[in-house]
Amino acid sequence: MGRAWAKQYPMFGLWQAAALTQCSGWQKQRTPIPPETAAGSSPILVVGNLHDPATPYAGAVNLTKELGRASLLSWNGEGHTSYLEGSTCVDRAVNAYLINKTLPTPNTTCPAR
Repeated sequence: MGRAWAKQYPMFGLWQAAALTQCSGWQKQRTPIPPETAAGSSPILVVGNLHDPATPYAGAVNLTKELGRASLLSWNGEGHTSYLEGSTCVDRAVNAYLINKTLPTPNTTCPAR
């Protein structure tokens, strides 16, 4: 498997294939994880990065929908994080949420730097 992954995914394939052996000791039968919920919470801000190499943007979109009481702030940037990465748009929106619980306008997408 390692050779095939190294060829198909040259950046991380060999490393990721080898890392799968760490999961071999996991139990076969597992209790499913309950769906996310934000019942009774204040509105939640989810920040999604459109070009995150490790965490697909679709995950932020899906989490926002599942929580129900969440708003999605998107960043058209690159990297694994969005806050304090050089986007004043993201930083202002996150700071406003953390300090005043103010959510950005729905469907806000901050431009790349």
